Amino acid sequence: MKKRTAWAAILAIGIAGSLILAVLRANLLAPVSAGGQFPIPVVAIHVSELTQHLEATPANYADLNDPGMSGFQWWPVAWHYFTIYEALEDALRSDGTPFVEVSDAQISAGQLMGGDGLPRYPIVISLATEAVDDAEVAPLRQYVAAGGFLFVGSSAFTRHPDGTTRGDFALAAEIGLQMVAPRLQNWYKNDVFTKVADHLLVAHFPPGDLHWRMPLHSEQMSLSVMHAEGSPRYGEAAQYTWQVRATGAEVLAMGRAGPLLTDRPSGNGHLIYYGAMQPLIGHGTSDPGMYAYVIFRQVIEWAFASARAPLVRLSPWRYPYDAALLIRHDLENSAPRIQGVEPSAQFEQSLGAKADYYFTTGTLRIGSEDQQISDAQKEEAIAGLRRAVSLYGATIGSHNGGLPNPITNTLAASAYDYWHWGPDQVLNLNKPGYAAGKTYAYTSILNSFQDIEQWLSGLDNGRAGCGAANNCPRIWAAPYYAATREDSYAILEKLGAITAGEQKDGPFPHWTLSTQTAGKHYTFLTLPLSDWVVGAEAVSALEYHNAPSMHAAVDFYARLGMLINIHGHNLASIGLMRDYITYALAKPRIWSTNAVGVYDWWRVRSNVAITPSYSKMKDTITAHVTVSGASDTETAIEITIPDWSPDKISAVHVFRDGVVVTSDDYRATRDGVKVKAGAGSARLEVRYAE
Repeated sequence: MKKRTAWAAILAIGIAGSLILAVLRANLLAPVSAGGQFPIPVVAIHVSELTQHLEATPANYADLNDPGMSGFQWWPVAWHYFTIYEALEDALRSDGTPFVEVSDAQISAGQLMGGDGLPRYPIVISLATEAVDDAEVAPLRQYVAAGGFLFVGSSAFTRHPDGTTRGDFALAAEIGLQMVAPRLQNWYKNDVFTKVADHLLVAHFPPGDLHWRMPLHSEQMSLSVMHAEGSPRYGEAAQYTWQVRATGAEVLAMGRAGPLLTDRPSGNGHLIYYGAMQPLIGHGTSDPGMYAYVIFRQVIEWAFASARAPLVRLSPWRYPYDAALLIRHDLENSAPRIQGVEPSAQFEQSLGAKADYYFTTGTLRIGSEDQQISDAQKEEAIAGLRRAVSLYGATIGSHNGGLPNPITNTLAASAYDYWHWGPDQVLNLNKPGYAAGKTYAYTSILNSFQDIEQWLSGLDNGRAGCGAANNCPRIWAAPYYAATREDSYAILEKLGAITAGEQKDGPFPHWTLSTQTAGKHYTFLTLPLSDWVVGAEAVSALEYHNAPSMHAAVDFYARLGMLINIHGHNLASIGLMRDYITYALAKPRIWSTNAVGVYDWWRVRSNVAITPSYSKMKDTITAHVTVSGASDTETAIEITIPDWSPDKISAVHVFRDGVVVTSDDYRATRDGVKVKAGAGSARLEVRYAE
């Protein structure tokens, strides 16, 4: 039998230049030889030029000119269309999954199908692609009938190219759903997720009605401006969702007003439907971003397994590690906790860990109006910070505190919210002496960074050698997680922050995505918090956990190789924080690092590109991958092999540039094989028998 090979388009994961991000999108299908192996082992993301055109086309229907609408045919102002698919692409870049973009024109031209009547890709994901041409419907139907998986998001396939409604999905019979309202305005605000079926796509969800606190719109704050008494409250904790009724699809999860997640076999393939407009981006704290991401991860792996195709990913972490651990302390304005940083860091060093400490710097500033502790005590606390950094590897980051809260002038200097406020909260304010609320926020955060740099002058705060060079990195965590509006991102970038913790696009680190400018990413890395459902609420802070729930969260994140980042407000040796640190460190192959370490690695990793393919000769399958742009010798790839188990898979052999790789440079994982690619370029092969 002739060996057949198909090379997929490159997974472009890159930063152009040292700090100017130009995250590359693989948006052209690579040519495939007539004898190529199908499907090509990449995810296809439908990027609809017809839907994008709606954003620039003035609305000419009376029902699209109501107040609060955009005035264009893409009438919702909550999210730009490009943000929806770019968020998916970023989530895949971060977990290392290769993808290509497919256009309306390519679908119409039949390019979803390869040779021998087989689907060109294991899965096509089409999110909110409202406008489709009639010429696309038959190719989409053919793709699914031949065995492809089609993941349909929210309002996809519901409008003609001129913007008029179809009155229902173009593939309503195949999807097994109907629109409740046969018009353009069919959205409702959903705030609940209820699992109703035993299915792999929802296996990670607990039973019961979960509070689904995903943001309603891109400029929404995670926690809104404080009440008069100073306590935070949620913003509008709901998510625009397309309202449907089931007419044959298996309902996997319900929202507040109907089916939310469904599956429908069609021919040899499947149509999976998820109703949320923007399904992935979360803001800050109680948003279940990981749960949403894993739906996509599971359906991708299911599609590849159904196609009997190996799924090659760029590993998120260096070869020795399977997951990463951050220890994040948000000490806020608590002077006693800030005074305790040194012994906390000493304890962490004794365990082989190092942590990041964030607090409002005005609390510790000599001569500030905050007199929770005396200036003499502040001087001793600063000396303790210096020892924590120089002797025990702690990193000190900003939690604001440069200027007082501009929202109210009635707070005492020792009050919790006097320093503890985020830039989102003040962008619309005017403060005498400042050009705008944005200027006030910028100045406050700058002051806080300068406080830290003055206190730790000459020391390596976060990165070896930065003290002598006077260029230690700036890391940030926003009070109330209130730094997810576009102007807040611009502030952090202008200030040179390298990490933040507010935007959440899946459970892996990711370059912060602009929700207002297509293709734009900010130069700081988001380190998403690790959410976990406790009771009915997704939580990300240790104070809302108990020991069993925290252990379950760590187990899950470690098993899937994610960033483990449950933050807390206590010091290392106290209560559940101590348990979290010791329990997570006991996991095998966990990389314990700090925010700067993740950022430094992600800059290196983001220059790596992989090109996967595979071939089959009788019962032997060979996964091929070309790796380029690697500068770290521990760069690795991971291969998920369908039906991976010793009973079903045998005779595993690994080659690098045609030479057999020793067992020191690859190992089995729970899903397949992990292989060290090394620095430079390499051609890797993993051969196995089914």
